[in-house]
Amino acid sequence: MHSRVSSDAELRAPCWIGENVLVGPRAIVGPAAIVENGTVLAAEAEIADSIVGPETYVGEFTEVKHSLASGSTLINWQTGSCTYVPDAFLLSPLSQRAATAKAGHRLGRAMAVVVLSLTLPCACYAVIRAWLRGQSALRPLVAVRPHSAGPSAATDVLTYHEFTAVGDWLKRWPQLWKVVRGEFAWVGNRPLSPAAVVLLASDFERLWLKAPIGLFSLADAQACAELFDQEARGLASFYAMRANWRLDLAILSRVLGFRLFKRISVR
Repeated sequence: MHSRVSSDAELRAPCWIGENVLVGPRAIVGPAAIVENGTVLAAEAEIADSIVGPETYVGEFTEVKHSLASGSTLINWQTGSCTYVPDAFLLSPLSQRAATAKAGHRLGRAMAVVVLSLTLPCACYAVIRAWLRGQSALRPLVAVRPHSAGPSAATDVLTYHEFTAVGDWLKRWPQLWKVVRGEFAWVGNRPLSPAAVVLLASDFERLWLKAPIGLFSLADAQACAELFDQEARGLASFYAMRANWRLDLAILSRVLGFRLFKRISVR
């Protein structure tokens, strides 16, 4: 299997990278670094004079120096200290069982109904704005259903919509109806078109389709500029391997926190 190194990542000799490794944008590997098989280094992670064990996720801006990082454990060989890292955004194992793609539970669907009702004026604003521009209010899109990474991916699809005249997350408002219907979850991996599925280059990347389609994703929580770039693919696979209610709550809190901070900054 092949590894992927972002074009703006930096490899400093001597260093060694195993198979099926993903090195994110602006990450630094080396000197004296070993990154074993199946590891994901997120954007701007730095590994120096260290070993990262197999199937380990090293989060964005995380530095590992003079240490052995394996799963959620960090051992510093200079001080002899052993630290368990509880924050999955910083350091965590990828070797757990992949999440099962399934419809949202009743509480999540009921919450979507409430949010739809409370934010209906926002939808009216989006429709009126599109009408004033002389364009259609909704853009239809096609997504491959979870577990459809095989030859049937082009036909096993669902249709969803987004608003055309607004940006940010308001354009996703129509997808709340998909949450109500149980076809989307509040948190999952973002929908992929059949053309995008073809570009998933390995079994690791195809883990994207093992998780439910989500209104919000880990890539949103990490503020990825693109939702299908190399970093987003690694985060989607990481989510599929680690999905649980605690991670979902962490993603939602980060996403809503980014939105609140953005509104305060604009004001």
